[in-house]
Amino acid sequence: SFYVYSNATKKIDGGLEGRILALLQLKYSQPQIVKILKKDGINVSQQTISNIKRNIGLQRNSAEKIKFSQQRPVATPSTVSKVIQTIDANDPPTQRSIAKSCYASQSTISRIIKQASFTL
Repeated sequence: SFYVYSNATKKIDGGLEGRILALLQLKYSQPQIVKILKKDGINVSQQTISNIKRNIGLQRNSAEKIKFSQQRPVATPSTVSKVIQTIDANDPPTQRSIAKSCYASQSTISRIIKQASFTL
């Protein structure tokens, strides 16, 4: 059987990945796997084996990198309404004190106020 490991593109052939996973299941250590593959003329680093072991192989072999988008869970509707109620007063507290009471950052409070198009 023929396996491809291209160092330029950092992609691993599915067959080679399967073989590495099989060797891992047979309780071979990472250095042992490197030696076994080297005998077959395949140079693979321990780091690569570690990545396959931790299932990063799925991301590494995909054409597009898997994107993790950062979400802003703090500006929930309840937080927004709490902030608007707090600032809708004659002498509203500072953004910093509102942030502390809502367990949010001051920038989040500022963004909520701007989005509500509130003018103090």
